[in-house]
Amino acid sequence: MDKHRVTCTWWGGGLALCGTALTAWAYFLYRSVASRPDPPELIVGSLIAAALLFALLIVAQVQAACRTVKFVRSEASEASLAWEALNAANRAVRHWAWMCAAALAIPVLEGGWQAFEAIDSGFPVFGDFAFAVSSAITLIGLALHGSGDSVPGSATRKIVGAGAGLVTAAAVMAATFAVAATPLWADATTATAPGRPAAAVPETVGKIAWRWKSPNSVREPDVVTASGGIVVQVRDGVVALDSTTGRERWRHRRPGAVAYEVRASPDGRTVTVAFWPGEGATDQADRLAVLDAATGEVRAVHADAWGGVGYTSDNVADGVRRWQSLFALGRDTAVTWSEDGSAVTGWDVETSQTRWRHTLPENCTMAARTDTEAAPVMLRDVVAVAAFCGQDLDDALRHRRDPIELQVVMLGLDPLTGSEVWRHQSMAKVDLRRVTVHAAVDAQAVAVIWRGKNLLEDYRLVLAHADGHVLNNDHAALDGWDLRSAPFTGEGWLRYPRSEALSDYGWEPFQRGEPQTASVSLDGLPRKYFHPRMNLPLTRALVTTRPELSGSGDVALITPWGTRDTQRFPLGFASPGGQVSLFPAPGAVVAVSTRDTMVVGLN
Repeated sequence: MDKHRVTCTWWGGGLALCGTALTAWAYFLYRSVASRPDPPELIVGSLIAAALLFALLIVAQVQAACRTVKFVRSEASEASLAWEALNAANRAVRHWAWMCAAALAIPVLEGGWQAFEAIDSGFPVFGDFAFAVSSAITLIGLALHGSGDSVPGSATRKIVGAGAGLVTAAAVMAATFAVAATPLWADATTATAPGRPAAAVPETVGKIAWRWKSPNSVREPDVVTASGGIVVQVRDGVVALDSTTGRERWRHRRPGAVAYEVRASPDGRTVTVAFWPGEGATDQADRLAVLDAATGEVRAVHADAWGGVGYTSDNVADGVRRWQSLFALGRDTAVTWSEDGSAVTGWDVETSQTRWRHTLPENCTMAARTDTEAAPVMLRDVVAVAAFCGQDLDDALRHRRDPIELQVVMLGLDPLTGSEVWRHQSMAKVDLRRVTVHAAVDAQAVAVIWRGKNLLEDYRLVLAHADGHVLNNDHAALDGWDLRSAPFTGEGWLRYPRSEALSDYGWEPFQRGEPQTASVSLDGLPRKYFHPRMNLPLTRALVTTRPELSGSGDVALITPWGTRDTQRFPLGFASPGGQVSLFPAPGAVVAVSTRDTMVVGLN
């Protein structure tokens, strides 16, 4: 029994020794990634006290070892005195071990609490667990070592016990690392890739096909088309739905985190979702999860995506950085401006490493705006970039209030290599503070608008995605079209009614086809009503939405082109009266509301 007790005592000593080294390392690891203020003074004081007491424990243990040797070598006449001295040394060891354990108890509790908070953040990292586990190992080792007795035991047994403690502590820490690296903290499912081609966007709709209630409330969630269906934002992640049936295909959720932006590549194969880890996370840097849109499998998670230039500056409200669409997303590449605006950079979506860099022509720069409106946009085949060229184009010139004569250069770049596919150049007077670049709904055209010589009007240029040829640059022909709100495709654009008293919407083709008109019946509905995504032109009909004046609900209005025959379908939102957005999807038109968490599919 005494032999086993000696082994257990020294096993605890090995745990304590290795645990102490690991605790010191884990503390500095934790502080290196922590986004919070310094830890409370009580925790720091407890750690300092524990360190001093551990030093005294080491001194006492050395004295006990020396007295053990002296006792073993003592003559019979001196054995009694040597035994008493050994007992006194062992009592000192036990005293300092328990004192050190008591000082360490508060940091252990704090570390455990931080680990639980990190789990609730959705994105725990190894640093969240390392301190809690290593300090707990040290505490257990001190308790075991402090429970030993004065039986000397063999040196071999002590060495084996201490070595076993060292190995045990290292193995537990390695297991902690392995557990922290696994996706245990995500509520995620995957699916097999669809075996059939994606359905086309319907040419018209005639019924409410399905309604899907979000499992975690988000009003007006982001909805993107991806892999033959849609991906819908929920509070803590995304859920992929079959857009023809409304059934869930896969999900990726991080309980405790907050998902705030969802993007999809134009080919529908890659989805990104940006997360804020929440208050409980040690490292509060936002994460960008890259997902396979067909299966929901995680391709990568980045804490500092695209070299840190893919998001805006810190949000003054909560100190949290936001990506906010400052990058164009392709299947395998994300594209951003360089920090100085003189080049475009392509990043590998899985490694977040640079794949290519395309430098703008000499004396060319991006627009002065640094928000989403002047960012590169991904089209079907190319990434489109708007640059402006002129002599001595320094910062002062870029921020002038008066438009200046510049060369407007639109570039279409290969998203995989960064090589130039096409270029369009034209001269114009441009206010660089007011430049907007938009992709068409079907990603088959790009439009750039700028404030020009007439400060009350915007000028627009629309180019085809494949070769950059001009679809429209006739300002007069675009009268009644607000690019920032009215949808357009590679084929044409939606013209709004020319006055509030009218309800005639028009489809104006860019080059081929005949203009069409749909006269929407608005009886009992507000005429003066506007929301950027409330209208969606289909091949055979116009779909728009309105709240009923009685406040009883929201309705979808479907009017075939060339007619006045409007069908109405109640959307069934539980909280009516919100602004309803419409999205084209494979086999359906999808509606979401600013006042409701429900997603509605029409086909």
